[in-house]
Amino acid sequence: MEKLKLGNVFILGDSYSTFDGYIPYGYASYYNRYDGQPTLSGVDKTWWMRLISESNGNLLLNSSWSGTTVCNTGYDGMDYSRISFVARMRSQLSDGNYNGEKIDTILIFGGTNDFWAGSPRGEIKYSDFSDEDLYCCYPAFSYMLDFLKKRFEKTEIICIINSDFSSDFGNSLVEICEHYGVDSVRLHDIDKQAGHPTEKGMKQISDQISEFIKNKKETIL
Repeated sequence: MEKLKLGNVFILGDSYSTFDGYIPYGYASYYNRYDGQPTLSGVDKTWWMRLISESNGNLLLNSSWSGTTVCNTGYDGMDYSRISFVARMRSQLSDGNYNGEKIDTILIFGGTNDFWAGSPRGEIKYSDFSDEDLYCCYPAFSYMLDFLKKRFEKTEIICIINSDFSSDFGNSLVEICEHYGVDSVRLHDIDKQAGHPTEKGMKQISDQISEFIKNKKETIL
């Protein structure tokens, strides 16, 4: 198989993608907080660092914030419009690059907290997004991909779909990805503790993403 190549990588994620010291200052971390949370033996055991190391890639930014939703509605109906995926994306990626650096790959691993929090799902739509739409998961997910595709035409965008979603929720996210021509990797059989990947689960995630990318390249060739 051809060696995996991700180049300059930008990550947009939640707790599954955090590791203390490797996300922006002030962002909530889940892994290796040293306060009783499950820990990994090192950052090299995270799914994303495994992928980047395998590809000799370069991490531009890991914009992952534990507990955040894609849409602006968080747990208990709280307003997450300051910390949601949509908010961070608008703040960090509006210029079609990151701090002047070209982005080769954007990895998005979200929707888990929207699902767990019971955020309003709304209706799938692909245009005319209102501020109210961004408080619902499906239109916010669509808006996120619409925003990124318009600014990063030559960037590989990959959405990672969690293994614990109901079929209708997972299928809807995949449907949105397909509309925008964005690759989606639907995870399966991931080892977890308290709903979060263990070290074994992290490796399973990276392996499944890597296999998807390599199989896609072989198909194209």
